[in-house]
Amino acid sequence: MDPPASDVPRRKLRRAGSDLTQVIGYCWRANPAATIGVLIFPVAVGALPLLQTIFNGLLVGEIPAAINAGAGSPAAGRAMDLLMIVAALLVSSTVLGQADELLTGYLGPRFALEARRGVTDSVSAPAGITHLEDSELADEISFILAPEREWIWRAALGFGQTVFMSWAQGAGYVILLGSFVWWLPLVAVPGWILDWKNGADYAAGNLYGGQQAAAGVRRARYLKQVAAGPASAKETRAFGLAAWTVDRFRSQWADAMQPVWDSNRRGLSTLVGASTAKVVGGVAIFWVLADAALAGRISLAALAIYAPAGLRLLQLGYFGDANTYFSQATNLTGRARDLERRLGSLDSAPGDAPAQGMPRSEIRFEGVSFSYPGTSELILDRLDLRIDHGKSLAVVGDNGAGKTTLIKLLCRLYEPTEGRILVDEVPLTDLDVGAWRRRLGVIFQDFVRWELPLCDNLIFGASDAERDAELLEGALADAGGGDLLADRSDRWQTILSRGFEGGTDLSGGQWQKVALARALVSVRRGAGLLVLDEPTASLDVRAEAAVFDRLLSAVRGVTTILVSHRFNTVRRADRIVVIADGRVVEEGSHVELMAAGGRYATMYRLQADRFVDGDTMSEHAGSSDA
Repeated sequence: MDPPASDVPRRKLRRAGSDLTQVIGYCWRANPAATIGVLIFPVAVGALPLLQTIFNGLLVGEIPAAINAGAGSPAAGRAMDLLMIVAALLVSSTVLGQADELLTGYLGPRFALEARRGVTDSVSAPAGITHLEDSELADEISFILAPEREWIWRAALGFGQTVFMSWAQGAGYVILLGSFVWWLPLVAVPGWILDWKNGADYAAGNLYGGQQAAAGVRRARYLKQVAAGPASAKETRAFGLAAWTVDRFRSQWADAMQPVWDSNRRGLSTLVGASTAKVVGGVAIFWVLADAALAGRISLAALAIYAPAGLRLLQLGYFGDANTYFSQATNLTGRARDLERRLGSLDSAPGDAPAQGMPRSEIRFEGVSFSYPGTSELILDRLDLRIDHGKSLAVVGDNGAGKTTLIKLLCRLYEPTEGRILVDEVPLTDLDVGAWRRRLGVIFQDFVRWELPLCDNLIFGASDAERDAELLEGALADAGGGDLLADRSDRWQTILSRGFEGGTDLSGGQWQKVALARALVSVRRGAGLLVLDEPTASLDVRAEAAVFDRLLSAVRGVTTILVSHRFNTVRRADRIVVIADGRVVEEGSHVELMAAGGRYATMYRLQADRFVDGDTMSEHAGSSDA
C-alpha cells in the first residue's frame, strides 16, 4: 500500500544529508576552487555578526565612562579603539558579503547547468529508446527539468549560504547567551524546530505534490502548446477548437496542481505554531534580561551584548524562505543524481566489435520476436528474414504488421524480445552501437523537421563531415530538391522555419526531399546500409517515380531497405517481402509475386485500380502485369 501523502515528505527529509553531498558533488564538477570558497565563506561571514554584537555591546558599555572622563582620557581611548574595531567589522562584513555574492553568483548558474546537464546527458546516453516511453520515468524527467524550477537550481547556493550562515551565527549566540544563564537559549529551541520543520516540510511536500502532478502538468503543457503553438494553429481555428483547448488547458492545470496546493495548506498549522513559540521564547528571554538589568546583576555592556544576541537567536527561524528553497534544491539535486544512476544502468548496447565495411555479405533476422515495453502483444513473431548485401529490399504489409518495428530493431533503438539479428554472421548486439549506426543512412516515416539552416538539415546524416558544398548539392539534387537551393537567397544558411527572421517554411513534399538528401549524405560519406521508411509518401506519383529512379541510381551497390505503401516505388526493388502477423509470408521479385497471385498481387492491384488511365501507376501496371 502506498503511504499517505502527508507522510511522504517527512520520509524524503531523511535523505537531506546525502542530497547535500550531491549538491557539493555537482559544484565540484563545475569548479573545484569556487566550491572550496563557497564552503568556507559561510563560516567567515557568519562569524562577523557575532563579533559585531560583542564589540557593539562593549562599545555601548564604555561610552558613559568616556563621556564622563572627557576627550583624551583612557576611557575615551578605549571607546575609540572599540569604535574602530566595530567599523572594521562592518567594512569586513560588507566586503566579505559582496565577495560571497560574487562567488555564489559565479558558481550558482554553473552548478545548475552541471546538475541539469547530468540529467539530460543521462537521458540521451542509453543506446535504445525504451526508457523514453516509460511514463513514470518521463514524469520524473519532466518534473526535475521543469522550467519553473530553473531559478531554484540557479539560486540554490545563495539559499544554502543563508541557511548555513544562520546556523553558524545561531551556534555562536547560543554559547554567548548561555554564558549568562545556561538554560536561556533553550527557550528559542521550540521555535527553531517548528520553523525548520515548516520550511523543510513545505519544500518536500511541494516537491512531492509537484511529482504527483507531473503527469497532469505534462498534459497541460501539451494542451497549452496546442492552444498557442503554430503547429496546430490551422486546425484549432478551422475546427473552432481555440476556446476549447484553452479551457481544457486551464482545467487540466488546475487538476494537476491540486496536490501542490493541498500540501501547502497543510503547512499553515506548523507555521502558526512556530510563530507562537517564537513570541513565547522572546518574552521569556527579554523578561530575564530586563529583570537582571533592573536588579543590577548585569552591566550596561552585558545587556547591550545579551539583548541583541537573544533577538538574533529568535530571528534564526526567519530564514524560512531560504530554508524552504534550499531544501527543494537539495531534494531536486539528490533526485537528479538518482536519475543519472538509474539511467546509467540502462545501457543495453555493450558491444564493442568494429563495424567497418559492414554489411559485406548479408543481414539476417533469425526467429526474431518483439513486443513493445508494457504490452504483451507480439509485433514480430519468430520472424526470419535475409537482406542481401548490395541489393534493394522492399518491405510491405498492412498497417501494424511490424515494418517500422523491423527498422527500429535494425537501428538498435530496441532489442528483440527473442531471437537475434546477425550482420555478416556477427550478432548485432556484439557490434559497437555507435560504429554500427555510422554505417546507416536512415529516413524515418516521422522524420524530424529541424528548424535550422538547410545545410545543417543535411549534414545531420554525417555529423563528422566537412561542409562539402558539392556533396550536399549532389545529394539534394538526387533527392529531387535541387530547386530548394536555387530558390533561397541565403542558400545553405536559409533557416527552415518562418519563426526566425529570414526563415522559410517548406511543403510536406519539400521536407521529404530534405530528409532523403540527409540520408544520401550519409551514404556518400561511407554508410553501407540505406534504410527508407515511407520515403516518398508526401510526393505525387510522377514525382515519386522520378525521385526513386534517381535514388536507386545514386545508391547502386549499397544495401537498401525500403518500407512503403506505394507500390509504384516498391516494384523497383530487387526483392520484395510481405509481412503479416509478425512474419514474412511472401517474398520474391515483383514479377514473381504478381505471378503467384497471393497477398502482394492483391494489394498491388487494389492500389493500381485507384489510378486513372494515363497515370504513372496505371502505365506501369498495364505494361508489366499482362
